[in-house]
Amino acid sequence: MIRRNLPSSVIVLLTFALAACDAKQSEPAPDLRAEVVAPGDPDQPGPYAVGITTIILHGVEDQRDIPVEVWYPAAADAGAGLETTVYDVFGVQLAASGYRDVAPDPTAPSFLIAFSHGLGGVRIQNYSMAERLASFGFIVVAPDHPGTTAQDLVLNFGNLTDPIYHRPGTIVAAVDALYDGAIEGLVPRDGGYGLIGHSLGALTAMYVAGAMFDFDAYNATCEAGEQAGACGLVGELKPSEWQLAHLPPNDDRVKTTILQAPAGYFALQPSTLADMPEPFLMAGDKDDLGYRDGALPIFPLVARGAAMAVYTDAGHDAPTDICDIPLASALAPDCGDGFADPDALRAITVRHVVAWMGAHLGGQASFEADLAPGDGYTWETK
Repeated sequence: MIRRNLPSSVIVLLTFALAACDAKQSEPAPDLRAEVVAPGDPDQPGPYAVGITTIILHGVEDQRDIPVEVWYPAAADAGAGLETTVYDVFGVQLAASGYRDVAPDPTAPSFLIAFSHGLGGVRIQNYSMAERLASFGFIVVAPDHPGTTAQDLVLNFGNLTDPIYHRPGTIVAAVDALYDGAIEGLVPRDGGYGLIGHSLGALTAMYVAGAMFDFDAYNATCEAGEQAGACGLVGELKPSEWQLAHLPPNDDRVKTTILQAPAGYFALQPSTLADMPEPFLMAGDKDDLGYRDGALPIFPLVARGAAMAVYTDAGHDAPTDICDIPLASALAPDCGDGFADPDALRAITVRHVVAWMGAHLGGQASFEADLAPGDGYTWETK
């Protein structure tokens, strides 16, 4: 065999060529996502088709497997040849305005929003809101909270304190699952996420977003009979060492928070409510649990830049789709006579959620015009 020694100049050229090839291969793929959410009318669907899927969280703080619903922007032609999907809730099917398990749109802005349902709720209870957000390019992730769903309360209305300590960790685990690539091709944008909570979910959101619990103050308030509604539902809060150890720290990735019919704020240290970033409070003026005893006391304590909308003739579940969901609606006090039309209220609240998240998370300043006084509600800022 004949050996030939290559000239040193050729070796140098080959070395540079291989290095350039390696560098090219290691370069990340270009990010095709829009920098901000597209402008639009929040009363109408946005530019994206809606994808819907369900993932399962396993082994979160020794809880049972937790189903998580995810809504996301899909390509405009994602539903070609397909029928829109349905939500199967307690054996009843509800029509959705999206397509199940279709491919995400890689050009969508993909800002992430987490949702925490209330006591007696369910992960899809705000599906109209989630679908509209996804159509504007947001990703919405909503887990069930074991022990506090509508089904749990009907089957076993027992001690609710343990599930309450688990709820923040469930939200953080659902968010982490999305950031860790739980859904192929769906990559939430870095830089933080938005957080929405309804009722007990609002309490969950307040803690995750920066407020701190004060269990002694909560118990003292309950013993004095000052908050009979919330105290009667939840009972005494005296966490064990294990429960305290499994409360996650506040999540500084939260960039803005929407509190829908917030309940139980007196379980939090008042001074820490100002640590929540850019909160927006939504309340109904006929909601004894989440308005006078919830939103009104919170609003003076939160940081400047906050807003509050109070909806006329609205009850506790005004921002939700609970009145359309069997079993959950049976637990809701405000799905009958004496309250404003649920469809009309839902339309206003969905508009406000999309506009707030579009402006405060999605970077689209044009949505600020939709955050102002109007018919059917009052509007206040600080």
